[in-house]
Amino acid sequence: MGHITVDDALLARLGQLREPVEVRDKDGRLRGYFQPFHTPEEVELYERVKGLVDMDRIRATLERERGQGRPFKEVIAELRAREQRG
Repeated sequence: MGHITVDDALLARLGQLREPVEVRDKDGRLRGYFQPFHTPEEVELYERVKGLVDMDRIRATLERERGQGRPFKEVIAELRAREQRG
């Protein structure tokens, strides 16, 4: 099998992937596939953690609480004010 050498910027992006992805050019044409390499220990850990996540519950919570949040800037300002009050 052949190989290519990627620059640090692309390597950083690819390093964040946990599942296979399509590689497309700027026009959307499929150029290939990237399959991340994971050690057996990483695969085992990922599978254990994945079993702890209930995606249906997450989706239901997101739908139920949609629009109820506050801007991050506002939350930080409130925390700083509390900190100053002691």
